[in-house]
Amino acid sequence: MNVHWKKTGLTLLAGSLLLAGCAKSPQATQEATVVPVSMARATPRDLPETLLLPGRVMPREQTSVVATTAGQIQSVLVHVGDSVKKGQLLATLESGGSQSSLNETRLALNGLETQVRHLQTTALGNTDGALTPASLPQKITQLEQEAQANLTTLIANLQSPSSLQTLPQLVHIGRQIQQAQSQVSLLQAQTLIGKSLEVFRAPLLQTLQAQLVQARQAVRFAEAQLQATRITSPFDGVILAKNAIAGTPSGPGVPLFSVGSVADVDFEILVDSALQTRLKQGQTARVQIGGHAPVTVQLASVSPSLDVQAKSFTAHATLDNESSAYKPGEVGQAMITLDPHRGALSVPTSAILQDAQGSYVLQVQGGTAIKKPITTGYNNGTYTEVLTGLQANDEVIHEGLDRVQPGTKVQIAAAQTRG
Repeated sequence: MNVHWKKTGLTLLAGSLLLAGCAKSPQATQEATVVPVSMARATPRDLPETLLLPGRVMPREQTSVVATTAGQIQSVLVHVGDSVKKGQLLATLESGGSQSSLNETRLALNGLETQVRHLQTTALGNTDGALTPASLPQKITQLEQEAQANLTTLIANLQSPSSLQTLPQLVHIGRQIQQAQSQVSLLQAQTLIGKSLEVFRAPLLQTLQAQLVQARQAVRFAEAQLQATRITSPFDGVILAKNAIAGTPSGPGVPLFSVGSVADVDFEILVDSALQTRLKQGQTARVQIGGHAPVTVQLASVSPSLDVQAKSFTAHATLDNESSAYKPGEVGQAMITLDPHRGALSVPTSAILQDAQGSYVLQVQGGTAIKKPITTGYNNGTYTEVLTGLQANDEVIHEGLDRVQPGTKVQIAAAQTRG
């Protein structure tokens, strides 16, 4: 054999032995390394499963206030969020000649009513408005009796020897007799004229009454026209929306405001579709609205379908608003406990690991980390419920997991086991 190849072979053999002697296997290195860890105990604790959902105060009664006539908006007197009373003026439209038209129709109505009353209470041809057709005969009889009494007195005085001493009285009595006879003649003439013209009373009265009906209709129409220029609130409530802008035109049926009643209000909760089936009527909710104190309410209803306007499923809870403290449109949030999970055996969520087989934890046995498969339940972010695989007070590795795997030598740090 060539001496050169002998030397080369010996050199390679010596190098291989040297490398073999210096290198250590991975298993020997792992066995020599001890990782410090801290432990956590599996402990029964309450893990309330709660939802924090947004919502707003909504009125049960809500209506749109619309214009009933065409016209330009003259003034807007309220803003969104304002409280209003029933009949309160919200806006005005330009009235044009509505007020003048109303004044004219009322004046015409008053004139016709006066004519009708006069015709119903006074005989035709009677110039004395105090006498009625029924009282004329009675008045004539009265005057005739007075004239007869005066005539009897006059005759008796003329036959008296002392008649010359009562001459002024006799003259006065004679004048009274003449006046009574004149009045009787006048009233008799009026009676005859009235009887002659009575045939015209009925058709004249009928014509005036027909005109009276038309005049009253004209007044109501003028009043409605003027009222249409005054936009008012239909009930006590809050302005939820305002479309009216001063100086812009409006027309019949155009919504100008939306008003919600404050007498009966609900808290409308917006619910994600994934959670809608977990909410039930009668569940308790803790509601916080603006600066108001939190209140505990119950869900009165849960919508089975999507609310198109809210673009979400909704749930409603009734609010006690006897003092009108809550205003429609106020926003807040509701905390709803879906499941209290009382006494749930749990460990810190950070102690749970995952692999292809599922969830597991690492326990320590004989100074070595061992794998313990578990089945998990509710996770609140901090703690996770353990359904199977652990018992109360079982300890699992909680800190140091980033350097530990099954089979790793570990050392439990003193006084660091947590519950």
